[in-house]
Amino acid sequence: MLELGHARLRRRTAGERVPEPLALGLERGPLRLRQALQFSLNIPAIKAAAINGPDHVFEVAKRFGIQFQKPQNTAGVSIAIGTLELHPIDLLGAYGTLANGGTLVPRTTILSVTDSNGNQIWPTPETKPAARQVVSPQAAYVITDILAGNTNPRQNPYWGRAQIIDGSRRRPAALKTGTTNDTKDLAAFGYVAPPEDPNAPALAVGVWNGNSDNTPVSTADDPLFSIDVTTYVWAGFLKDATKGWAVNDFKLPDSLVEQAVDPWTGLAAAGGKKVNAWFRPGTEPAENLPPEERCGTAVLQTAGFESDHPAWMAANDGWMKRAAKGTGRRGGPERTATSYFYNFSFNPYGKSW
Repeated sequence: MLELGHARLRRRTAGERVPEPLALGLERGPLRLRQALQFSLNIPAIKAAAINGPDHVFEVAKRFGIQFQKPQNTAGVSIAIGTLELHPIDLLGAYGTLANGGTLVPRTTILSVTDSNGNQIWPTPETKPAARQVVSPQAAYVITDILAGNTNPRQNPYWGRAQIIDGSRRRPAALKTGTTNDTKDLAAFGYVAPPEDPNAPALAVGVWNGNSDNTPVSTADDPLFSIDVTTYVWAGFLKDATKGWAVNDFKLPDSLVEQAVDPWTGLAAAGGKKVNAWFRPGTEPAENLPPEERCGTAVLQTAGFESDHPAWMAANDGWMKRAAKGTGRRGGPERTATSYFYNFSFNPYGKSW
């Protein structure tokens, strides 16, 4: 996947300038969907929706308990970046399903009802909502493992500022943020690793920040994103709510396969830099990078999906011509600049071309 998009510097306090975490407008070149999801990069998400089919994405979302306000997908591929209206409680239930190993438990606002003698009359075994498996534990874990990197500063130094610390230990937790295009809504959703005791409480938490009169929460001169506000509300709540709990990690389900891959393309590693990734059996990459090739059309053709879309390849060709001259080269319809991975300072795997 290629992520096209310029880094903006944002003044936070007098005399202090820091890279904007949501570095917009960079042509980042090749990256894996793992990094695209962690760093909220929209173009790879839209490409993934195009490859999978937007109607399929719509139907899978409904399996997770999401009730959209419209019966059909009217958003097209933009469904991947949240352009269909839904209720936050539904979205939270979907995150809870991922936390629960892909098992959806219908929500209820009442835990139990007892009579005057203290006998529980609801729920009974007959009335208890039936849980159902909507995605495999292996698929749920892969997404959890990606989102858990967002509370690990070693993987994501920007979102990782919202790590949850209990004493001297970091509590594993999965996190994803969202900011509406008109900056009226800031959101953060996620969950902590479940406890060992199946009867102990497990937490999935969603946070919204905004103005009750539906006015924007930021301006062009002083932009504000979820990562600036909502992540800290989310992390602060979970830090207090889980204080003193055992610090557990997310459990690896059976049969997942770990394989070394190229850190930029996700193809099977064949020398050079490599990272490990989890795959469901049968989905691990078999193709290697072409001999002596690290970039160029041959890589895109080996990876597959890009070469199936002529318009994508035309944009890729323009990027490759600019990238051959180095970083910071502007061009394309938006006069965007080439950059390695996230911005001009955070490149965890070094140069990608």
